[in-house]
Amino acid sequence: MNKVFILSLLIVTIVNISKAQEKLTKEQALDFALENNFGIQVSRNNTEITKNNSNILNSGYLPTVSISGGGNYIGSDSEIAFPGQFDDQGNPIPNRIFEGQESQRYNASVNLNYTLFDGLGRIYIYKQLKEQYNLSELQLRETIEYSILQIFEVYFSIAQFTESSRIFKQNLEVSKERQKRAQSAFIHGQGNKLAVLNAQVDVTNDSISLIQVNQRLDNSKRDLNLLMNQPIDKDYSVELEVNFVHGDPLSIADQVFTFKRAVREIAFKEGMYATFMAKPMASEPGSATHIHQSILNKSDKRNIFASEKGKYSDQFFNYIGGLQKYTPYVMSLYAPNVNSYRRFTREISAPINLHWGYDNRTTGLRIPDADPENYRIENRFPGADVNPYLSIAATLACGFLGMKNKVKPTKAYEGNAYEQDFDVPRNLEEALRGLQENSEITQIFGDKFIQLYTSIKLVEFEQFNQVISSWEREHLLLNV
Repeated sequence: MNKVFILSLLIVTIVNISKAQEKLTKEQALDFALENNFGIQVSRNNTEITKNNSNILNSGYLPTVSISGGGNYIGSDSEIAFPGQFDDQGNPIPNRIFEGQESQRYNASVNLNYTLFDGLGRIYIYKQLKEQYNLSELQLRETIEYSILQIFEVYFSIAQFTESSRIFKQNLEVSKERQKRAQSAFIHGQGNKLAVLNAQVDVTNDSISLIQVNQRLDNSKRDLNLLMNQPIDKDYSVELEVNFVHGDPLSIADQVFTFKRAVREIAFKEGMYATFMAKPMASEPGSATHIHQSILNKSDKRNIFASEKGKYSDQFFNYIGGLQKYTPYVMSLYAPNVNSYRRFTREISAPINLHWGYDNRTTGLRIPDADPENYRIENRFPGADVNPYLSIAATLACGFLGMKNKVKPTKAYEGNAYEQDFDVPRNLEEALRGLQENSEITQIFGDKFIQLYTSIKLVEFEQFNQVISSWEREHLLLNV
């Protein structure tokens, strides 16, 4: 059977996760603004008015024709009196009564007014009204585009200030710990008062910085509420998420690579640095590249993950089985750096084992809820620091081997997968050993690539291993 892979790639950088706050996506913010923003509503109304005025029937360009008509109908009794008049016999003439007397009157008129020549005034007035309508459309477009820019500017400001707030909060906690240690050292005669005062100054400065950034965060949220015409005190969290439309795997990899380079360049021009580290902050969720994958039959474009009856097909389950079986061997392609493995932590959005489940975000392999035409598998293992070409190739290789060898998956996991044991390598060295252990994976990627890749990454691991961390100094230097 001829098949072609169709992938949908999702890079997720989680900026804020809060169970107590409603999560507001960029799409929701944009929909609220386009529907409720007063400036856009005014521009739309003005455009509708100018559109009506520019209609040829309302512009005064055509002749004026007026038709009027009317009719009167009177039905009544009448009485005629003959005061002071007598008949031939000398008797007074009596009044005569006429019942049901009718009278009818009708009128009609047609007026046609048209000035044969007015110095081309009508033509230019009509053109002027048309241009005003075109101008109002451009002004509406300008208002909408400017509002969209404002929405995204404020939205990302909220994300930035949220990030800054967390960083300053961590700095404050570190400063407080340092102050405690300085105070304890001073009490026990191992430090001086100057160190205590310096630590207090650091705590004060970090507290001020945290207060200031929280004020900016609150102000940005109020600005966004105004743009969306929502209650000004409404609170929510935001999330940075970039979606790539499904398509050819190589094309998707090109787009991801270009996107990452562009983000870094744009950030640098704005005086900032963009990072795609898998775990840049210790106490926060990491950043991931979630790969959604499905397979279409090349001849009829049918999704082979769906059977003719609309159920999940055997190829679908074999593909999952392949991902479960071979993922441990290619983990160094999903997590290519020493920092990558810090992301795999319980209860912080990253998978820790090979379970799969239906719409279960605690598992490493998730099956999104979709209609048969869109049946797909989400691989949640790769981090944001991956090489997109290698990570996509790795997930396709695992699924291909699963279908080729008809690998059966485990039963779909329905609970919290974080309650189960770790099934994935915990560091880069362990993952690199796995890359060399499976002959089928080696055959797909080639011996030379495997040898070169593992050699380079092992050098990186050894260099990292030579660095003594601050945690080792703090907890072991004086305690062992």
